[in-house]
Amino acid sequence: MINEYDKLPGLNFSAFRGTESNDLFILNENEEVLNYAVPYGGYDVVIGTEGKDALAGGFTSEGGITAFLKGGNDTFESGSGQAKIYLGKGDDHVRSIIGPDGYQDFFYGGEGLDMITGIYDDTDILKSIENRPS
Repeated sequence: MINEYDKLPGLNFSAFRGTESNDLFILNENEEVLNYAVPYGGYDVVIGTEGKDALAGGFTSEGGITAFLKGGNDTFESGSGQAKIYLGKGDDHVRSIIGPDGYQDFFYGGEGLDMITGIYDDTDILKSIENRPS
């Protein structure tokens, strides 16, 4: 479990850094500070808060990310080359960059979902989606 985080001087966010192994991120409940999780390698699970969470990771060629981000304006960014599961609620901003990668991905968000993903091949669950609220 990731229990190390850095509160960078002068910046209003906490950065939780992953390892090259399998990690579990349980983000803090703190409305004043943005929780910023950075998974890296392995099969990582991120459990968010009711507040504003940001998740950037998955830019490695192996592993996977499962993200449960609860409420608030959450941001999820990931790359290709891994399996991704995203379950969100609230005004979420999801960006899954570049496909096809042959991994199965699943994204689900609540009201106000802003989702941009790459174009996937036939082995992926989502082939393409661009859904922005008007």
